Amino acid sequence: MEANDKILKCKSLIIASGLSKPVLPTFEGSQDMIGYEEMPLDEDFYKGKDVLILGHGNSAFETANAIYEKTNKVHILGRNRVRLAWETHYVGDIRSVYSHLIDTYQLKSLDGILEGEIKDFKLKKVKDKFYFQTDNLPDTMDNFALREGYDIVIRCLGFKFDNSIFSDLMSPALTKSEKYPEIDDKFQSTNIENLYFIGTTAHSLDYRRSSGGFIHGFRYMKLITVILKRINEVSSLYQMHGVLGDIIAIDRDNKQFHYFENYLISNLHNFENVTGYPINDVLILVLNYGKTFTTPGNDVLRIDRATGVLEEAHLSNFLHPQFYYYEKLPTKGRMLNKRRDAILPLPDKIHYILEDFHTTWTSPTTHILPLRRFLENCTKTDLRHYKSSDCFLSSFVDGTFPIDSTGGSTSRPTTPRLTPRSPRHTVVHQPTDALVTEFDTLWREITPTEREKTYQPEILPRTPVKKLEKEDFSQDSSIRNDERKESDDDTRRQSLQPSRIDNFL
Repeated sequence: MEANDKILKCKSLIIASGLSKPVLPTFEGSQDMIGYEEMPLDEDFYKGKDVLILGHGNSAFETANAIYEKTNKVHILGRNRVRLAWETHYVGDIRSVYSHLIDTYQLKSLDGILEGEIKDFKLKKVKDKFYFQTDNLPDTMDNFALREGYDIVIRCLGFKFDNSIFSDLMSPALTKSEKYPEIDDKFQSTNIENLYFIGTTAHSLDYRRSSGGFIHGFRYMKLITVILKRINEVSSLYQMHGVLGDIIAIDRDNKQFHYFENYLISNLHNFENVTGYPINDVLILVLNYGKTFTTPGNDVLRIDRATGVLEEAHLSNFLHPQFYYYEKLPTKGRMLNKRRDAILPLPDKIHYILEDFHTTWTSPTTHILPLRRFLENCTKTDLRHYKSSDCFLSSFVDGTFPIDSTGGSTSRPTTPRLTPRSPRHTVVHQPTDALVTEFDTLWREITPTEREKTYQPEILPRTPVKKLEKEDFSQDSSIRNDERKESDDDTRRQSLQPSRIDNFL
């Protein structure tokens, strides 16, 4: 790389230059248009003018939104139909904040929205007006929508990657639209080794699916308690829905799990090479919309757009947590052959958490209980949470400690410990020794004979209690209490007395 008459060498190069090159049309007269990147910001420049804007993206509608109050009329012309972000759930489509012109168009004001192949037009200037012409119209068609002239024509066709910094001998391959560099799941150029792209230039991996091409999205490109905390607090999976996911590696032998945050799920088959962590059982957490809820023209405000019925959790439409469980890590072949509309191959088990109006998944019956049972089916482990007294009692009755909700060992209760945040953030279960030490100390103080009796207590007959006659009720209450006390003492002396256990419980 040459810079200031110096040649710089490096093993790897990372490009984070964004999209800075305007998309320029090539039809006749297009050079006379004003570009979005150079348009005057003075509102008086557009006062009383007829304005045509080329483009159907956010930049076009943002421009229209900024000037339409000063203009005489504004028309917007684009190749395809207008895609609304609240229908497609893609933030690159038209946001509601820029939709004022859609409102004035639908109410039949002078403003309007048109579709047409821009490259088929010619732009000619006659006196002070610009006129669009095309050779594809029949002579009898005299009501051409663009037949009237415009004072100003603004080009808002977006931007693309500028590869002019590369020589002709070493230029990265581009996508079919030539908007983004062509990269693999490791963000590496497909034709130049050790050349990487990040930020907006890496949006080809999730184009029209998630938020990787935008500021609040690409900055993230990088059991029950932990999961609930993640789904209710995480922003990366929320913004990069269906693209980033959390990987939970289940270690059955050691009764623990390892948690990896913000992993690019399209590269799931390469997980072991990327992290260096061997894996078999794997659980993937993603946030995503319903299968049919993200479609242009879809009625997203229909009356049955959401469900609150637990049995219909798999029909949830709004953003909600989804869990994919695989007994073995999917291979590259399975990743390539998955359904086109699927984010992952068909799993061995799948679980949907019911959508929630507040996007807060903390309801014990609706959200937590179904999740716990799903995780128990995956891990084949009892994940219920026990109090210390319950654990202790179970150890005497059943001879084992129950596994608490954190999925620990059968011999020791465990609690999750979060390691410092890192690109491969891991949650490792560590044993809690305080309660175990107390159990062990108490257990050692009990003799083997007492232990055996504790598990199989001798059933002794009750000492007969004196039957009170009717006249006894007239006696002084202190006499009656003395009699009961003596009777209780006799019974207590004949029964097993593990006093230390009674005191602990």
